[in-house]
Amino acid sequence: MRLAVLAGSQAEADELCARIRNTRAAQAEPFPFSARDDFFRSLRSGRCRAAVIAPGDSAGFLAARRLRELDGRCPILLIDDTERYALQCVRIHVTCFLVRPVSDEQLRRGVTLLLE
Repeated sequence: MRLAVLAGSQAEADELCARIRNTRAAQAEPFPFSARDDFFRSLRSGRCRAAVIAPGDSAGFLAARRLRELDGRCPILLIDDTERYALQCVRIHVTCFLVRPVSDEQLRRGVTLLLE
C-alpha cells in the first residue's frame, strides 16, 4: 500500500520513508512529502491510500484533522514530539499516535496498523 509521508522538511520525509522501508512492514510503499498541498493531492487522487504525518507540534495535528475532514476513512499515523494531541487524535479517529523518539519496532507496528 502506498503511504503519503508528510514531514517538516524534505530531508526529514526522506529519512522517515527510509526508516519505514527498513522496518519491512508488509506492503508499505512510502512516498515523501514536505509540501502539504502535494501531500493532500496524493491522497485525494488515490495515489496514496494511507498517511504518516510527522511535522511535529500543532502542524502535524492540524494536517491530520484536515485530512480527516477530507477523508473520513483514510488510515493516519501521527508522530508528534509530545503527548499533547493524543486525546484529540482519538476524537478524530487517528489510527495510531506515536511520541518521539520512535523506535523502529514502534514504527513497524504503527505502519502495520495502517495496512490492516
